[in-house]
Amino acid sequence: MSGTRSGLQARLKTINSSIIWHHCCIHREALAAKNMPEKLNEVLRDIVQVVNLIKARSLNSRIFNLICEDMGMAYLADIFNSLNSLNISLQGKEDNIFHTEDNIEAMLKKLELWRKRALQNNFNHFPTLYAFIESSDEVFPQDTKDIIIEHLQILKHSFRKYFPVPDKNKNWVVDPFNADVPDITGLTTTQENQLIEISSNSNLKRVFKESSLSSFWLSIRQDYPEISDSALRPLMLFSTTYLCEKGFSAYVYTKNKYRNRLNIESDLRMQLSNIDPKIPDLVLKKQHHPSH
Repeated sequence: MSGTRSGLQARLKTINSSIIWHHCCIHREALAAKNMPEKLNEVLRDIVQVVNLIKARSLNSRIFNLICEDMGMAYLADIFNSLNSLNISLQGKEDNIFHTEDNIEAMLKKLELWRKRALQNNFNHFPTLYAFIESSDEVFPQDTKDIIIEHLQILKHSFRKYFPVPDKNKNWVVDPFNADVPDITGLTTTQENQLIEISSNSNLKRVFKESSLSSFWLSIRQDYPEISDSALRPLMLFSTTYLCEKGFSAYVYTKNKYRNRLNIESDLRMQLSNIDPKIPDLVLKKQHHPSH
């Protein structure tokens, strides 16, 4: 559907060859997190079966907690909690590709740190697992430790596979005031001169600290059009499909089986807009209908 030869991507590029195609970072994160050793996969499948059973019998939740402890699921609980936190950090209306890349790089560094600590028999970064080890009289099995180390290594390689090393040549967009202009490639002479002027302007530095990236580059676009346009191009990328998914969710919630004939265009615009409607002012503009 989105293929580079005959799909949507190819068709759009026939209209505008400068279009940049970007794979949703949330989807890539989910793909990277799927890989794990077979033994952990077996444990996860058992957990899914148990969860499905407990869902039908909510009164057995205490038994479920005991079963999880006996099954040694502490590690998976911790690692999935970290992955869920990463997933949430990739969502948001004001998110951009640079913020996403920062979160992914932080996760990669954490995975490497956790792997090295596990090699040293240090599991402090996994609070549930650490508490389980401390409360148990049994020696932590070496094969379980090996599986954890293997999984962390697999996760690291999977994340790097789906998220290549960020292009440092674009760092000036995020921090134009510490940019080393001679080392930046791909800029025109005019863009280089404009970037130097921006980086030397103390007033703009104060504005930069008080504004979002997009707002800053838009605010100086009139004075520095060439370098601003170059900075805004990567900032215009949708790093994830979060806004699209949010729109679908709002649509399904609003136009349900009880309101299937509702024209929701205006309602949907209000739900997805960043602007809060001034309800009291809108009410004052309407004529009241007294009861007869």
